Amino acid sequence: MHVTETGSRFEALGKDENSLDGLNVHGAIVDELHAHPTREVVDVLETSTGAREQPLFWYITTAGLAGRETIYREVHDRAVRVVEGFAQDDALLAYVATLDQADSWTDPAVWIKANPSLGVT
Repeated sequence: MHVTETGSRFEALGKDENSLDGLNVHGAIVDELHAHPTREVVDVLETSTGAREQPLFWYITTAGLAGRETIYREVHDRAVRVVEGFAQDDALLAYVATLDQADSWTDPAVWIKANPSLGVT
């Protein structure tokens, strides 16, 4: 989607960080963050906001692999620390939908915890 009057655009970007130079991003939606094998694309997007006073990043993802050092793990752990009150970050609005430690993923009664729009969308 392009708006020629304002020079604005909303477009999907590729996964190759080398093709993203020259961006001037105000907002970015990074979908399926857990699937990013490295942090390079996210780093390029974050760097491209240098001229913006209030850039907005929205990370959407399903669960990633535990124990791996990835951009997903970094963002997830930061969000959990804020949600659980162990950290304060006024620049972060985090929502984490997940099962409780004692829940079994095979129990349909708890699925709504990790899938808040189950039965709605």
